[in-house]
Amino acid sequence: MCCKKYKVEKPVYDPSEATHEKIDKRALPLSGKFKGIITIKSGDTTITWQKFALRYQEYRWIGDSPYSTFKWYNNDGNLTYVRNIFQNKITIGWEKEYDDKGNLVKKQNPGADFKFTVDSLIIKMKKEYNMDLTKQVKLPECVERMSHQHGHGVWLRYVIMKKIGIYYHKIEIDGQQGYVIRDKILYAYGRPF
Repeated sequence: MCCKKYKVEKPVYDPSEATHEKIDKRALPLSGKFKGIITIKSGDTTITWQKFALRYQEYRWIGDSPYSTFKWYNNDGNLTYVRNIFQNKITIGWEKEYDDKGNLVKKQNPGADFKFTVDSLIIKMKKEYNMDLTKQVKLPECVERMSHQHGHGVWLRYVIMKKIGIYYHKIEIDGQQGYVIRDKILYAYGRPF
């Protein structure tokens, strides 16, 4: 016998984690063959809706908050995917996927391996760089969390890019212990200054 065979089983989730969230497509201003983006403001809340061939996408945030919620609904209006995000890039907590009946089929926490949390990053950037990450960053500036596989394991890091005139300030922070890996000024096209 050359190899041992393993039976791969799908995880079984608690039925209490099922969702019954549904949207009324008729109430949305996305009808017919329209596949554009609609932004709705209601008080301090902004909701962006986009219709694709097989799903509807909702992106919701309050004021200038860097935290937002991202959801997908299928063509029947049932919730199929949800995650909370920080600065449009970093998933906070759990990403959840549901089947057409609302049963949880996948649940993962992309930040579980990061011992240096987003809250710790906010404090470090304010204290050491006078950058307030609690305000919404405008593109092309960004805050990202990355994990890369390399020969000895996984490299976890945060990358912060801040535009300063025609230059960018690029800071890379270790995702385990929070030390600065790189701190460089780059030309607008990514070349070192």
